[in-house]
Amino acid sequence: MKIRTVVALGTLGWLASKLPRDPQEWPAYAGEQYATLRGQVEEAVEAGKRASDRRMAQLDRELDEAVHGAGSDRP
Repeated sequence: MKIRTVVALGTLGWLASKLPRDPQEWPAYAGEQYATLRGQVEEAVEAGKRASDRRMAQLDRELDEAVHGAGSDRP
């Protein structure tokens, strides 16, 4: 078997194990999963913004130390 076939069958098997058995419940399940994923994406974006702010503050401190000679008493 080609690797793509194995991956496709594995993906289909995984989906079949996650989806509700009744096809009429699939749209509701998809909506729930969409809402969950959207919340996770928003949380990840906010975490990225916080990390970026922390890094920018760290870079500002390092630049300030370099410009103003903080710690220049080294031998």
